[in-house]
Amino acid sequence: MNKINLLNFLVSLFDRWLECNRINPMFKVGFRLIAIGISLICGSGITKFYFNDFIVNKISRTVFIELSSEPSQLLLFLGLGFIFIGLGFCLWGIKSINQNMNKKCFYYLIGLPNQSNNFPLEALPKIARWFPPKKVPLSINTENIVEMKKKLLFHLEIISNRIEQPEKDEIYFGGLARVPYLFFIGYGFRNAHSSITLLDHSHKTTKWFTLEDIDTIGLDLKPIDRSVKPNMNGDIGVAIEFTCKIPKNDFPESLKEHVIRIKLNNDVTHNQIKSRIALERIVDSISQLLIRLNKNSKTIHLFISAQSTFTFSLGRRYQDGMMGEIQVYNYDAKKKKYVWAFKLDGDEIKLVENC
Repeated sequence: MNKINLLNFLVSLFDRWLECNRINPMFKVGFRLIAIGISLICGSGITKFYFNDFIVNKISRTVFIELSSEPSQLLLFLGLGFIFIGLGFCLWGIKSINQNMNKKCFYYLIGLPNQSNNFPLEALPKIARWFPPKKVPLSINTENIVEMKKKLLFHLEIISNRIEQPEKDEIYFGGLARVPYLFFIGYGFRNAHSSITLLDHSHKTTKWFTLEDIDTIGLDLKPIDRSVKPNMNGDIGVAIEFTCKIPKNDFPESLKEHVIRIKLNNDVTHNQIKSRIALERIVDSISQLLIRLNKNSKTIHLFISAQSTFTFSLGRRYQDGMMGEIQVYNYDAKKKKYVWAFKLDGDEIKLVENC
């Protein structure tokens, strides 16, 4: 191990110590006891100064024993005792952190070609990188839409079974997939009472990151055209254009004149929403719109061009009774149109082909 690697190792070790010391009281106690023990063994000037007065005179009188006024031997034994007790507290703290992290789950959706199978642990908080939560891979491994629907139902069953377990107190979620798949995976978490930390994928750097807890001031929706009405069949479209504009000719023929367009109040580009608070505010506004549209329409048709965390969160906010029948479309870049969709009709998810 060269000097640079040794230095990096020591810096990493110190960083972990600071983080563990911050989040776990057992570490605070343990490391302070170890520090006292080392100080005693080293026989610092301060320790020696107070040794005769406190250790020899006061303690020996209390326990009725004679102690030598020479501190070195007693300091050694006391120091070792403090160090061993401190190590015990540290091990207790490690066990406590590990047990706590075992209550957490990291769901990673692998749904696009060439997407890495490795969980992006580097995007998690430091303590979650060192003591990883339980990993739940949701791998699709197919572009066949019939098989994809089967996979979706299988994954929804896995999610349903796990989120019903009361000991899971926090969820990490990140992943990429076709828009309908991602939306309905979010729908699968609608009854999760645990807090969910969302990971997003940067379009520029291709790295994963967690959404910030600081609000993005000013980021909101542009005014929505509420004059758009459903077609004769009671169908209405909602086009969410956050990452790119959707040409009118891409929509199904029966909906071209019946689509409400939703945009953010800045440029159309990738990864605009970096704040968890802003995401919740925007998703809430669109959810309220879907509830209002459901009152005068039979089916809401969703066309989403947005980052993965938004699509997941909108699916999670879906309410069967208040938003009614919803159909989420997948865009085919080669054919330059929407060709299939997943439709939620009651409690059943249906595959709609040849849109």
